[in-house]
Amino acid sequence: MDQVQRMTADYSEATGLASVIVEARGVPVAAPCAFTEFCQAMRSDPVRAKLCESCDAHGGLQSLIEQSPRIYRCHAGLIDFSVPMMEGDKYLGAIASGQVRQTDDADQPQYLTTGSTWQDDPRLVELYNQVPVYSRRRIIAASETLLGLSKSAGLVNKCPIFNLPTRSGSRAAETVHPERTQPQFQLLTQIVSADDESGSRTVSEHHAALRDALTAENLDEAFIQGMRPAVSAIVSASVYRGAQNL
Repeated sequence: MDQVQRMTADYSEATGLASVIVEARGVPVAAPCAFTEFCQAMRSDPVRAKLCESCDAHGGLQSLIEQSPRIYRCHAGLIDFSVPMMEGDKYLGAIASGQVRQTDDADQPQYLTTGSTWQDDPRLVELYNQVPVYSRRRIIAASETLLGLSKSAGLVNKCPIFNLPTRSGSRAAETVHPERTQPQFQLLTQIVSADDESGSRTVSEHHAALRDALTAENLDEAFIQGMRPAVSAIVSASVYRGAQNL
């Protein structure tokens, strides 16, 4: 974790963008870097903080499935992006970055969740207007830079998930691999040992976190429909060994 924290701190220093390491449910697991005053104020409210964490959780999951940085608008309207953190085929969480406005109004990314109402607070409006403005090209470049740094640090690996469609509807990921007879995906919010796994016969809280995130009311409906069958297979399996193919 120290290595990841140093990397994100250096990244934020170099780019001027905020960054934070979150677990699968979007909860920060390390000190945030370069957060804007607006986002600090938003997260100081428990209700709004939950919305922020929901955006980070959804962004991390979608970047995992798409295997690329996921650029989106958070509930407050700022531009964020996420890259997944992996250990082998285990999803640990994500690195979320951004907290900027975008200059190109015609090419704004979609909201990842429903927008929230904060504009009636004059102080928040004032802080929002102070948020840095980046071009779309610069945001994309920053997201690719973060992905490259994550890969060089060994945090992002190709996760062998099969039969899970991407948002673009590509069928390439649906190729059947007969030689793979066990599920290849495991959701974790913390690293566990093989000994810890071997004795368990119940669905873990980490699987429940994925299930809850993917059935959340505000998650993009198309994404839900594409993911739900695979997620159901994961959360209903008794451990990973001996379960049915995804």
